[in-house]
Amino acid sequence: MKKLVKNLRIYFVLSFSMYSMACAMAPNNFFAPYDPNYRLPLAPDTRFRLGLNAEHGSTRTGRNLNHDKSNILQIYDCTQSTIAMVMMPTCQIKNNLPIYLPVLTSWAGSPTDDGFRGRIQMTGEFEQTDLTVYGSYIFYQRLFPGDLSLSVYLPVRHASTSNIQFTNLTRSNTEADLDINAFLAGFTNFKNSLCATANLDLNPVSKTGLGDLLFMLNWENDFRQDKEILKNVTMYAMLGLSFPTGVKKDENRAFSVALGNDGAVGMPIGLGLELDFVHHITAGLDVDFLILFDETRDRRLKTDFRQTEFLLLNKGRSTKDHGLTWMFNLFLEAFHFVGGLSAKVDYEYIKHDDDRLTAKSDAFNNAVINSAKTLEEWNMHHFIFQLSYDFFNECKTVVPQVKLFYKLPVTGKGIIYPPTFGGQLAINF
Repeated sequence: MKKLVKNLRIYFVLSFSMYSMACAMAPNNFFAPYDPNYRLPLAPDTRFRLGLNAEHGSTRTGRNLNHDKSNILQIYDCTQSTIAMVMMPTCQIKNNLPIYLPVLTSWAGSPTDDGFRGRIQMTGEFEQTDLTVYGSYIFYQRLFPGDLSLSVYLPVRHASTSNIQFTNLTRSNTEADLDINAFLAGFTNFKNSLCATANLDLNPVSKTGLGDLLFMLNWENDFRQDKEILKNVTMYAMLGLSFPTGVKKDENRAFSVALGNDGAVGMPIGLGLELDFVHHITAGLDVDFLILFDETRDRRLKTDFRQTEFLLLNKGRSTKDHGLTWMFNLFLEAFHFVGGLSAKVDYEYIKHDDDRLTAKSDAFNNAVINSAKTLEEWNMHHFIFQLSYDFFNECKTVVPQVKLFYKLPVTGKGIIYPPTFGGQLAINF
């Protein structure tokens, strides 16, 4: 008999995908609250579950758009161009530059950027902690074969970008270099000038708040197999809807991150297959998709193809057409091989297609604003190692469950990918 223990299908959709926007931090590899690696089996004879998921990680490292390792502030551009920053032929801020910024303006538009002049290199460190409270209910009524359940998730997240360092790469061997060096001699003055000119803050950021509220319908059904090795096949489906309760990215802070889908309504859809074999061995596959609906808001936008992602002085209203997020998860598990103890290893691949912006003002050119590297496709690969224990034999009325995991990033593109660790605690009744 298949474990009366039904897996409550909790699926992953990359809720941090909205970090991939103009003048924004790169997305990261933290789980969404309903990742399949957070799934716990349902305790027998229970209908309700209350749980808490947790994950923490920090790093200075990511993968750039060439799949190479880089600092988290060099994923899109190895260096930031202060000359290209002031190339804004159609926008108003150029006319309001304080007296020390025309030093850059005088060189803009001429072939003065040799890869060093006016360039600054930035490094920093990223840290995040997630806590998600959730509840689930399995319906008694059966309108069709299988079990139907409703889950509700509300995450609380803390994210910070800290230890930011600036290096001026300008060489002091020409008149242009001397002028630029005079302007960039003090990075405090440089940062202050950006705040005064364009309300753009390059200081460290620390933010704590809610993520996006999610409602998820999950369906599962068993197909028992009278075979020597294969004992059961379980099929799963899920459909969800997320609401933008999460804290949005602050467009006036270059290193700010969104704590949810950055104002977009999301619809996760997924299918899964699980095979139960003899000797407590289980294997499975999950395939999920995230659809994010278009949303319109003010964003930092490029005004020249040569501009770099953290030094965008102009804001404009634009509509974002979000790319599709794909998730593929393969796992192998030794289920309850000693009492309620289980061990599991997963391989997870996530890919987000290109995003696209449409400007709502003639002051911005769509081709230029869509040249932002933050709109490009990104992906990630990682392994997850898990140990869990279910107190099904020890408890009957109120049944606790615990899980610990470690996530090992392997490779990726356009992604911040710290190794993370975390766990779960759930109560079934």
